[in-house]
This record gives sequence, structure tokens and C-alpha cells, in this order.
Amino acid sequence: MHARQLISVAALLLLTVTGQANADTIIVQQDGSGDTTTIGAAAAMAAAGDSILVGPGTYAEGLLYIDKPLHLASILGPDQTVLDGLGADQILKFEHAGSSDLAGFRFVNGFIANGAGLFVSIATVSIRDCVFEDNVATYQGGAIACGNAGAILVTDCLFRDNYAPQHAGAAVVIQSSKAQFSSCLFFENRTDVSAGALAAHSSVMNVSGCLFCRNRSDDIAGAIYLYASSSLITGNTFYENTSPGHATVVINESAGTVVERNILARETNGFGLRYIACTGVHGCNIYWDNADGPIDPPGLAADEIVADPLFCEPWQDNFMIYDISPAAPEHSPCGLLVGAFPVGCTGTAARETTWGNIKAIY
Repeated sequence: MHARQLISVAALLLLTVTGQANADTIIVQQDGSGDTTTIGAAAAMAAAGDSILVGPGTYAEGLLYIDKPLHLASILGPDQTVLDGLGADQILKFEHAGSSDLAGFRFVNGFIANGAGLFVSIATVSIRDCVFEDNVATYQGGAIACGNAGAILVTDCLFRDNYAPQHAGAAVVIQSSKAQFSSCLFFENRTDVSAGALAAHSSVMNVSGCLFCRNRSDDIAGAIYLYASSSLITGNTFYENTSPGHATVVINESAGTVVERNILARETNGFGLRYIACTGVHGCNIYWDNADGPIDPPGLAADEIVADPLFCEPWQDNFMIYDISPAAPEHSPCGLLVGAFPVGCTGTAARETTWGNIKAIY
């Protein structure tokens, strides 16, 4: 091992948590000061369980194929470490038995049929502090696809402007796979069919503490679509997602799902929540200003309400809430925080309006 520069705290934590006693660390630096200048060369050098630390720069290496458990992290984070598919290649694929880690990269311009930024098959991959932007799949999973009984644990990641014509603009989970999305941000991801952001088919997908904003489907679900799957969708904030005639969250033939403590606001073309050919547990959700109403089939749970959640500054994508919000623990229908963000402002809440509404007052 030839570690020739200071490693970030995040990378050191990755090594501390996941490193093995006999594992090695390979440093990638484009200026030649590390063990190699490319990620592909580092992956070829590495043995199962090794760690690869990647220095700053833009890496356009075609498909990076990982066929063994590895711990892959950037040294300076996603703002300075970019994996670029150049609009021609899938960027990264994990296909192996066992577990890998991935932290601190920006995935841009990936292009392939399934999972243009990242594809996970068989493996279990923990993904954190990554950014997925402007990736395009020609079939499904604009940024990420997980299949073949794989598993992904995605934490503190940003998904923006990814596209797939079917089955989720941001990420799709299929073929008896498992996924957990926690504390992630989904902005303006798009699909023609299925879900603007996330979809699960015959799989398990849990989503907690995430923000879904201005994602779009031209068919079924503005943000999340489940088909023949199970899910716990809890403590998320949904705002201005769109899906003509359907809903922000659509649960189809997925009995046993749980949808709790979410804010579902301003679906511009459909319901906040919709069930198709199934029922599920839903409670302590706040619905607001959804074009077709809060839920279909109709019927709020005893601890669900239709009320303005009183976001601090939604026009600036600040979805923290006022202290007087019905989503705050002191005022919520179940005595717990509702939505992804805590109280962040006090006083009289400002509300968005239009010039037409203002004129109508006078």
C-alpha cells in the first residue's frame, strides 16, 4: 500500500467500518501520486475485501465492472470526484456474491438500457453521499437498477434530472431484490411509464426520510410505484410531483404495505396516495392541495388529515416546517414528526399564492 496523501474523514470512516485485517488499500490519483491513475486499474489490482480510495477528478473510463466485494470511496467527495459516462456507457456495475460499499461520487451522463449510472446484480451494496445527475436509461432505472436478488442501501444521496422511458426515472428494484432509501433527495426525475422517481416490481423497497420534489410520470406515479412488492414508506415529504390522473404514490397489487407519517402535497394531476387492486396500512399522513384529492379509494385513517403543512420556504426548496405546523410533533395527528424535515422556522407562516389570487382579494 502506498497512501501518499491525507485521506478524508469520510473515507477513513469507511475503512474503519468495513476494512478487514488483511485488506489492502489502493489509492487512485490522476496526477500519478497514488498507486494507479484509473479506477479500472485499481479494481483489477484489488483482491476481495480491499479498499479503493479515489482522488479528485473526472473519470470517464467506460463501464467499471466490479466482480468481487470492494470498498470504493472518494477522498474529497462527490463535488470533486465525477464518474462520467459521456452519454455512451453505463458507469458502474457490481455483480458478485457478498457486500461492497460505495461513497462520495457524482454519476453523470450514464447511458444504457437498465441502470445507466449504477447496476447491482446479486451483490449487496451500501451507497452513501453520492449524486446521480443527467443519467438516461433507454428502458428502466435512469440512475440505478437493482436486480437478480441484489440489495442496495442508499443513504444521503441526491438524484436529479435522471430519465428512463419505463419503470422509474431515478431507480428501479426488480427480480426479488431489496432496497432501502434513507435521507435521499429526488428532484425532477422523469419517466413516460411507471414512476417519476422510484419503482419496485416483485421486490422489497423501504423509503424513509426522503424528499421527492417535481418528479414526473406521464402515466402512473409521480414519485413512487409498487407492483407486487412490499414496502414501508415512512417519514417522507412529497411536493409538486405529477402523474396525470393517478397519484404521487401508487400501490398496485402490493397488499401489506405501510404508508405512515408522510406529507403528500401538491400533486398537480392526481391523488396524493392511490391503491390499485389491494389495500394497505396508512396512517398519520398529511395531505395538502392534491389535484384529485388526498387518497383513492376515498377514506382517511382516523389519524390522517388534510391540512397545509406550513413549509418554511418551499419556493426555495426549503421543506422544513414552522413550529405551528400540523406536521410538528406537538401538533401532528399522532404526536410524532410527519414528513422528512423538522421544525426550522417560527412565527406566522407565509403561503405561496398567485397574482390572480391576490387580485381576487380586492
